[in-house]
Amino acid sequence: MQSLTAKFPIRLSWTHYSIILQELTDEGRAWYENEAANEMWSTRTLQRNVSSQYYHRLLKSQDKKVVRDEMHTLTAPLQDKLEYLKNPVVAEFLGFKNNCNYTESNLEQSIIDHLIPFFDGIRNE
Repeated sequence: MQSLTAKFPIRLSWTHYSIILQELTDEGRAWYENEAANEMWSTRTLQRNVSSQYYHRLLKSQDKKVVRDEMHTLTAPLQDKLEYLKNPVVAEFLGFKNNCNYTESNLEQSIIDHLIPFFDGIRNE
């Protein structure tokens, strides 16, 4: 199965793609798909950016940094560090709670720490 632009495999949720379809231009849809995947935008951040025509404002802007900084400021509350985990059971399994601060290395180590005993338990059954 191919993405909206038929250039990359599907990298986002259906909700992300339904939001991207609100963009009228092929170039805009491809840009939003790429940015949402690369920047790990939540669906709420993506909806805000599509609704505010973030892509078109960036294209027309003389100072793109100002537009980017504004977007980061306005969408910061919409970005949840646990968004990509999607399931609160997974976060609880890894020992993380909402609004806690952790680094990528903490997340990786927690996954390893919890998966090793999990797989050992499966292997021993």
